[in-house]
Amino acid sequence: MKQMVFVILIAASWLTEAAELAVADSIQTSNPQSAELQQKLSIGEAYQSDGNYLSAGREFETVLAQAQKNNDPLSLAMAMGALGYNYYLSADFKKAQSALENALNVATPLPYPALTALIDNYLGMVYLSLQEQEKAGSSFQNALNHAQSTHDEALISGIRLNQAKLEADPGKRMSLLLNIHADALKLADGLVKTRLMSNLGEQLLDLSESLDSAESKQLLKPSYQILNEAYHSKELVNQPRLRAQSAGFLARLYQQQNRDKDALIYLEQAVFFAQLANASDLLMRFETQRAQLLDKNRESDAALAAYRRAADHHAGIRHAIPVYLHDGQSSLKVLVDPVYRGMADILLRQAAKAGSDKDKQALLSEAIDAMERIKYAEMEGFFKNSCLVDEDTSVNLKNSALQPDIGIIYPIILPDRVELLFRAGDSRQIEQSSIQADASEVIEAAEQMGSYLRHAKGNYRPAARQLYNWLLKANDDRLKAKGITTLLYVPDGPLRQVPFAALLNDKQFAVESYAVVTLPGLTLKKIQQDKIMDRQALIAGLSKPDGPSLDDVIQHFSPDSFGTRSVVNDSKSQQTHALTPEERSAYIEKLSLPGIEKEVSALQKTIPHTSLENQQFTFKKFKQSLGSGDFSVIHVASHGHFGKDAEDSFIMTYDQNIRLLGEDSFQSLLNDENIKKSGIDLLTLSACKTAEGDDRALLGFSGIAIMTNALSALGTLWPIDDQAAAKFMGVFYGSISQASTKAQSLREAQLALLHDKTLKHPYFWAPFILVGNWL
Repeated sequence: MKQMVFVILIAASWLTEAAELAVADSIQTSNPQSAELQQKLSIGEAYQSDGNYLSAGREFETVLAQAQKNNDPLSLAMAMGALGYNYYLSADFKKAQSALENALNVATPLPYPALTALIDNYLGMVYLSLQEQEKAGSSFQNALNHAQSTHDEALISGIRLNQAKLEADPGKRMSLLLNIHADALKLADGLVKTRLMSNLGEQLLDLSESLDSAESKQLLKPSYQILNEAYHSKELVNQPRLRAQSAGFLARLYQQQNRDKDALIYLEQAVFFAQLANASDLLMRFETQRAQLLDKNRESDAALAAYRRAADHHAGIRHAIPVYLHDGQSSLKVLVDPVYRGMADILLRQAAKAGSDKDKQALLSEAIDAMERIKYAEMEGFFKNSCLVDEDTSVNLKNSALQPDIGIIYPIILPDRVELLFRAGDSRQIEQSSIQADASEVIEAAEQMGSYLRHAKGNYRPAARQLYNWLLKANDDRLKAKGITTLLYVPDGPLRQVPFAALLNDKQFAVESYAVVTLPGLTLKKIQQDKIMDRQALIAGLSKPDGPSLDDVIQHFSPDSFGTRSVVNDSKSQQTHALTPEERSAYIEKLSLPGIEKEVSALQKTIPHTSLENQQFTFKKFKQSLGSGDFSVIHVASHGHFGKDAEDSFIMTYDQNIRLLGEDSFQSLLNDENIKKSGIDLLTLSACKTAEGDDRALLGFSGIAIMTNALSALGTLWPIDDQAAAKFMGVFYGSISQASTKAQSLREAQLALLHDKTLKHPYFWAPFILVGNWL
């Protein structure tokens, strides 16, 4: 598959050519084997220029291996540098850093300052993406020093252009860019100059968006001159991808000035040249931009067609989209979400005005499909896996037969409103309600309520009532008329931070009327009753983490960040020295969870079980127990953390920490062949927590129910109180043992805490959520 990176990057690609020119004479005097390797490098660079990073990487690795065999330091440095830059373009920044640092070590003693400058410049760009500003500044300065010794003005200008990105003051950055422009005008005409001008114009566009209107106008003329010159340059005649990018920059410039017709003209050109270059990544971006402009000008049918084309382009290359772009932004939020949310927005508006119920249902169905693509992409990004759902073992709840007491609540946050979709279990009809509320209001209320409840501080009630009015009130009458008792709630983005059960209808919580199940999307694993045996539980608890796994945790987490039943990532406070016995004892005491002993004891009285506690809860024994396939319920009470992605998430056993991904990960353990044969009905993670303020972190817990053989997962949105956890789990499992559904057992346990005077605050009972199957 052709691999693309979803960001228009010219910043350093032209520098490859500049540096090659600077060392060309030296390369020509090298031995024949070295010259042959340089030719192979150029093949890889051609692939790279075309956006085919996978093939480029293979070529660079071949040259790297041969250079090592030949003991050829020049070719070795160039291959390492090319491979590191290729990793950078692929947004694999850690690999890029390692390769470029190695390349720099090889290149520095060699008499080729232009090559050293190039590698240092690439390294600076990598550090920028890793948000390591100080290291980036040092690398750029080193690159500049080496480049100045070559007197290569193009190389010098390019490095200065990257240095300008470090300037936080918009006014100073504007002066730097305009000075670079003045120097760049003196360069000889050629492809290097054209690419430099394009990048300079792009930076000016970025900068103008952060300036006030008066300062922004100062950049209008130079921005237009630079971008127009690049677009019409004869050097781009046989460079359709670069021509497409230049046209796209001009379209963006006109769009900033609200000259939509001119912007659309240049987007037409951008699409034309991107098609010639077969650049699906650019086509997706340009079609999305075109759709937004057409929709703004009330050409909704044309806009919808453009969104659909953008979606088609995305489908072809979605596997190659990096999770984070080079500026640290989420590719989902910047590139993917606008396509499908924009499409859903138009479809929902058309559905509201549809002339027939058949047309309305078709439009609503397509809108849901668009939003499901966002939810699926979120999960793919978190787990870095594009094959999360097995269609043969899954069912789509959008139009599947459900029990009559089930209702699906599906909110969609749009810029000017919330679209609330509802489906009753005994009907295939989707009901639509449009709630007038700006997205910023909804997000603020969700964040406020989540924060207040997580910390048990502040008045959560106004936000809880407002969210009820937005997300539930419109369907109150339908729910009562149909006798709905269980709600399947599919939150949109920031709404994942909010426990739906704690929404307030005046003085009554939603949980007092309904059992609430949270779903990451409408795709759910099919229940295969022949696989689920009578409930037998594997109970694993770590109340005193004094084993080897502690040493790994304290290398990555601050003692001040340890909370009740939680570990919070705090990489800035990593332990850097060997612990004294006293320090280690303090950690053990801080992390001990005495409430787990009560929790485990309560569970042992309610369900047939096998227990692994403290020193018995080793990775090996846990793996062996899971692999037996004897258990349909897995209950883990131990410290854990769900971070911004699966690689930043783990669960503690006594002797090691189990990551969500990789070899011997939670995913691999729960996908054991014996488990596939027998099935897991319920996975409970009672002492794990999600990263505060990051709605993506909640994907980790939800994803376990999708990626593994678990039908359902029970967990918490924030650290939970020992007393509350013990009581909740006792009631929950006791109810399940009486053949109640998991959803109703969840509600019964939450109500038990709500009716306890010491535990009635939603801080104690609201964080518990059930994800997946509710039966």
